[in-house]
Amino acid sequence: MGREGGEKRKKSWRGGRDGDQKRHKGALGAAASAKGHGAVLVTCDKTKERQSVRDALNILNEAADKYFPLEKTTEDAEQETTAADTEAAGDSVQKQLQAEIAALKTQAKSRQTGRFTPLDTGVKGAILIQFKDANVSPGELVAKIFEDVERTKEFSSRFIMRMIPLEMVGYSSVEAIKEMAGPLVQTHWETFKAEQKANGTEKPLEFAVEFKRRNCTNLNSMDVINALVEVVGLENAKVNLTTPRTVVLVEVFRNTCGVSVVTDFHRYKKFNVRSVIDPPVPGKPTPPQSKKQEKQDGEQDEAKVEATEEATGDAEKTEVGAVESKTESKAEEGSNEAEKET
Repeated sequence: MGREGGEKRKKSWRGGRDGDQKRHKGALGAAASAKGHGAVLVTCDKTKERQSVRDALNILNEAADKYFPLEKTTEDAEQETTAADTEAAGDSVQKQLQAEIAALKTQAKSRQTGRFTPLDTGVKGAILIQFKDANVSPGELVAKIFEDVERTKEFSSRFIMRMIPLEMVGYSSVEAIKEMAGPLVQTHWETFKAEQKANGTEKPLEFAVEFKRRNCTNLNSMDVINALVEVVGLENAKVNLTTPRTVVLVEVFRNTCGVSVVTDFHRYKKFNVRSVIDPPVPGKPTPPQSKKQEKQDGEQDEAKVEATEEATGDAEKTEVGAVESKTESKAEEGSNEAEKET
């Protein structure tokens, strides 16, 4: 029974995974705000974005603190001096604990306010982590993370699949991509030439362009690839699609794009964490399918066979009918000629 006066009950908000995901995505800023900065594109299970953001921030912060430690500010130095003086003076244990808690709060605050910011890409299962510290290179930091994963075969997240470094984020157009890639390619060329000079060799730079787009239809892949080949140049370089030394990486998500130039793209399995931990074995048979899938495949095969047999039978019938009609027409022609002679 409805309410008096025909009023309808207002729909109430229901919690749950979907609602939680929508609220979480809405709480993040747009990926377009990262233009002009470096970032890491994190891909994850589509229903585990919130946990993946938390895991990614923890992983990036720990690696940054380890390999790119922050310089101590005057305030931090004063707090450390105060804590040391308090401990040296032999004050109470409570004051020492308070000093340690204050130091931990300062460290946590610097993490929250400073180095990384998660952003919404508008694509399910893809989060952009913007680098706000210009002294930290996304390529170098991700390389350190994957070195540790490769060595230990451990990773602090069950839901993250890839962590793709993007040295520069900008607008998703061919001209903008060329503009972003130019300085990165130039820097890489200088490093490559220095290595060649140190080794006393003159080999061409073998490179490839890796292009991937998500929720974007107004950008043609071949236009981007040809433009980047033009940026690299083919005078002292050649394309190698199987084992390139250098990969120009382009990731497009809606109207935003990230570009990077990397050298360990295939070593780290296209920056796939799970493949680095448990690399696929060449020639290893695929796992057996479930009975339901086998039944579906069998039904599909039977349907294909039946369709083929029906098509073959129809073709044979058509051919026989054509032969019979041809024979009948010849017989009629013969009988007509016989009548004329008579």
